[in-house]
This record gives sequence, structure tokens and C-alpha cells, in this order.
Amino acid sequence: MITTKKGSVIDIVIWMVLAFTITIFFAGWMWGFGQITDTLTGIVQTEAQVEVVGNISQIAENTFGQVDSALVWLRIISFAIIISMSLSIFISNFFIKEHPLVLVIYILVNIMAVIVSAFISNEYEKLLTNAILGPELQAFTMTNFIMAFLPLVTTIIGIFGALFLVVGFTRDRSLGGAGL
Repeated sequence: MITTKKGSVIDIVIWMVLAFTITIFFAGWMWGFGQITDTLTGIVQTEAQVEVVGNISQIAENTFGQVDSALVWLRIISFAIIISMSLSIFISNFFIKEHPLVLVIYILVNIMAVIVSAFISNEYEKLLTNAILGPELQAFTMTNFIMAFLPLVTTIIGIFGALFLVVGFTRDRSLGGAGL
């Protein structure tokens, strides 16, 4: 891994992969819990079974149904994680104390990341039309915006990350900078 004294120049690649993975994982989690809840609440019992074990549908609605309604927050949490990871790129770039040659490597990695982000964005759009996971993913509206415009967002984060990297280089040595 290409690392420096305080950070990594491949943070943008890690950000893209984690944004995709977190969104798919959370959507799959919500879909799975929905399937479990639907199955358990759809159980038909005889009167004798209800007397012995209780009404399974009602128990499932009181437990899994509450979890399903709470999982809606995963949509906001995924967006918050993606935004906070992008902010962490800016912060870590600001504190990198390396030779300015790192900027060249950083720019090359960002160009590669923009190219790869186009493929990730296209695959995400294919998943949006998927019969199983598509309806769940379509509910992630804020995250969908980022994933639909992933090459543009990656470019913006890369440019601002480079600016923070340059600002970090030019800080005074007494403040902990590279002292150019």
C-alpha cells in the first residue's frame, strides 16, 4: 500500500469501494430482515397451536416488525458514513508530512480512481434494476445520488483532497508541516 507518515494516497479508492460495499450490505440487510418478517408474520396457525406456543404472527410483528421499522435509519447511516469518509480524506491529506512528490502519485491514483468509479457507478445502476435488491436500493435516495454521479464526486473529492495536501505541504515547519 502506498502510505505516507500520516495517511494513505489511496484513500479515494478505499472510499469508493467502501461506499459501494456499505450500501449493498445495508440494502441486503434490510431486504433479508423484510423477508424474515414477512415469512414469520405470514404463518397460519390452528387454534390449538396458538394456545400452545402463542400467536407467532403477532410475536413476529412485535419483535421483527420493530427491527424492520428501525432499519430505515440504515439509509441515512450509509450516507453519513460515505460523507464522513470523504471528510476524513481531506483531514488526513492536510496532516500528511511528506515530500511534494507525493502529490504526483496522489494525482495519478485519483485519475485511476475516476476511471474505476465509472465502472462502479455502472454496476450500481445495474443493481438498481435488479428484481431482488433493486427496490431496497432505490429507497437509498441520498446514497443513490452519490453513486449515480460517482465519477464526478470522486473527481471533486480528489481535487479538494489535492488542495488539502498542498496546503498541508506549505504549512510552517514549527506547526508540524513539511517546511518547504
